[in-house]
Amino acid sequence: SGALWRVPHQEDAMSRGRIVLDEQTLYRPRADVSPDGTRLIFSSTSNAGDQFNHLYVLPTAGGYPYKMTFGEFDDFHPRWSPDGEQIAYISNHAGVPQLCLLNAHTGRKQVVAIRKRTWKQPMARLQVRILDAGTGQPTPARIQGAASDGKLYAPPDAFVINARLPEGLERVFYTGGAYTVEVPPGKVRVEAHKGFEYLPAGQEVEARAGATHAVTLTLKPVADLPSKGWYAATTHTHMNYGGPLRNTPAMLGLMARAQGLHIVTGMVANKDNRVLDWQHFRPDGQMDPASDLPGRLLIVFGEEHRPSFWGHSFLIGLRDHLISPFASGYKGTALDSIYPSNTDVFREARAQGAATGYVHAFGGDRDPLAGGGGPKGFGIDVALGTIDGVEWMSSSRGALIPLFHAWNNDFRIAPVGGEDSLANMESQRLPGIMRTYAYLGRNFTLQGWVDALKQGRVFLSSGPVPEFSVGGRMPGESVDLPAGGGPVPITGSVRSRTPLLSVRIYHNGTVWKEIPAAGKKEVRFAEHAAVSKSGWFSLVAEAEETRPAPGAFGQAVSNAVRVYVGKQPIRSRASARYYLDWLAKLRAQVSDPSLYRSEREMKRVLARLEEAAAVYRKRLEEAP
Repeated sequence: SGALWRVPHQEDAMSRGRIVLDEQTLYRPRADVSPDGTRLIFSSTSNAGDQFNHLYVLPTAGGYPYKMTFGEFDDFHPRWSPDGEQIAYISNHAGVPQLCLLNAHTGRKQVVAIRKRTWKQPMARLQVRILDAGTGQPTPARIQGAASDGKLYAPPDAFVINARLPEGLERVFYTGGAYTVEVPPGKVRVEAHKGFEYLPAGQEVEARAGATHAVTLTLKPVADLPSKGWYAATTHTHMNYGGPLRNTPAMLGLMARAQGLHIVTGMVANKDNRVLDWQHFRPDGQMDPASDLPGRLLIVFGEEHRPSFWGHSFLIGLRDHLISPFASGYKGTALDSIYPSNTDVFREARAQGAATGYVHAFGGDRDPLAGGGGPKGFGIDVALGTIDGVEWMSSSRGALIPLFHAWNNDFRIAPVGGEDSLANMESQRLPGIMRTYAYLGRNFTLQGWVDALKQGRVFLSSGPVPEFSVGGRMPGESVDLPAGGGPVPITGSVRSRTPLLSVRIYHNGTVWKEIPAAGKKEVRFAEHAAVSKSGWFSLVAEAEETRPAPGAFGQAVSNAVRVYVGKQPIRSRASARYYLDWLAKLRAQVSDPSLYRSEREMKRVLARLEEAAAVYRKRLEEAP
């Protein structure tokens, strides 16, 4: 976005003004002219010189901006005092925004502290505790609900957020397990939520003015996957992304615990020509110090690579360095070429031991190849084996189509969940609303998390919690049968906080078995499949959302369990043709010389594409 600063005049200021500064912004400059008309105060990142917004002063006649505030936090919305001696502004140095004053001449900063709140009417007080029914102890949770005036009341230091849930916006905040808050008299509803493995708990209270009401909400578990070595994780959360709050690893940890997450992957990423949270990346496979392994909390910072053409991607477990530049294909910058393709970036990341994949890849119900959209580079990297996973950020039936075609030719791509939360925004997708369940067993470490992604011991979920095995093997593993084939037991269960809509077992891309589940919250199954040729099985479940909404549904998808009969490979002519069609469509898009800086770059990209096409042609020849 271009910010144009104009000098105001007595009449028709906008039409008679002139540009004194033009820079890229995040819509937060809020320039204010000093009372004497000689200076502008505004908030800026100073043309990418800073990942944080700070205050700058600039002559109204034009010139160079001078920086007035500093620190690893944001200062914004500045206004001059009538005498021009002080500047009032907002700072998020304490996490939540606070009003501050800056002396324009000495640089002295002062927080305008709120010492007392005086309400327009007598208020009631709620003392709320959240307990885990399994342990009887206080537990972090996400709080939502409303008082008699329809508003959610939270402690002054809480991150109060407009949660973008599948069923619509909901005002929420996080608690460590207990809080006290003042509310207006009348009916007040308090709800506590904690991920997918607990039933929500709620209570309605008739609040009386001047009274203190004790509220205890007990969260009952519906599943305990950590006891079986499975842990809830997100592949894709942005701790800070230019929002009004200032997030920290400790706060991110509270969000994770309140959402029932054990592993949070914070993504370092470019945004508006800045790289955000880069200072939290730790090489040599180190987790963030805010992690608590005995308490089953792991926080790690990876990288989101964000090219505009090929598709955004995750790089998790980089051992040496972040891969820069963080993007390609951005017109008007030195990164305007679509070279290199994602393949080169993935290979560099894998050389560092990282797990790789495409993020928020496909959505909706349409086939991406038929116009459903999604990352263009996916078809190349499936063939070349440079990615470990493909990420869902919301429930999607269309995303199953390219995934199943990949599995039909034995490309090992795991379905993973990452909600792409912008966790310091006032309006955001909450961490963990789409998550990965990963089998780490007893190896609850950063390397255990990376290994689970690479080996595909995962399933994704936005609600249902499945367990699934084929021949005693978990998702990502395989079963070996003799050349004649034989029977294979298929067992599992699905539990859900909300009524299930469907539970299906897929075999080689089509529904093999529909498990009666509609309206239930738990199903178990034990089946046997007569397998005569090599193939795969996967479990897909759907459920209602917490508050049913048109078109919204919860979804769980397990990674494939492969079954090999003798030495037969898993092959499909139709699926090989699917990806050859993908590459033909892509070739037409990338053959324009204007997309590159040189002919050499275009030849390198076309070579990657041909390398992938050769793999699909070989799979086509090997198919029955």
